[in-house]
Amino acid sequence: MYAKKGFTLLELLIVLAIITILLSISGFSMQGLVHNNSVDSAASKIHKSLLFARNHSASTLNNVTVCPLNNITKFCSSDWSTGVDVFIDEGVANKLDGDDVILETGQAISSSDQLKFPVNNITFTPAGQLSSLPTTPIFRYCSGDIRAGVKLSLNGRSRIVDQSAFANCN
Repeated sequence: MYAKKGFTLLELLIVLAIITILLSISGFSMQGLVHNNSVDSAASKIHKSLLFARNHSASTLNNVTVCPLNNITKFCSSDWSTGVDVFIDEGVANKLDGDDVILETGQAISSSDQLKFPVNNITFTPAGQLSSLPTTPIFRYCSGDIRAGVKLSLNGRSRIVDQSAFANCN
């Protein structure tokens, strides 16, 4: 008589049940990781836009403004959730007009997230410094209870800060 080789149906079902349980556990932990990474990525994009604006202002010796542009009036608005735009600001201050050149157009953030900053624009001078600085110079990006920020200094430098640097997005 030949020896039977292979798995029984019961053995296969037990292995499938174990695999299903392990995948469901890892799936829940992956959701949190993906959520944290998306917030970190958003803060990193803001940081890169600020670095780009500062470097461009110093290399071209122009004022470069970072703000959320209103699509109709072309003035800087206070709604940072519409995206972070970067442009050379030669004409009317804080308005995309005349010979101004748009350097970077930001994408709107998710409707469930918040992006806050205390003023409606940031202008880098040809020296790479900020023309003015608000009292709390932190971009605050919040998605649920996950937060990340980008802090500015008067010399124009920016750095990513964690959620302990600010209490909330309000």
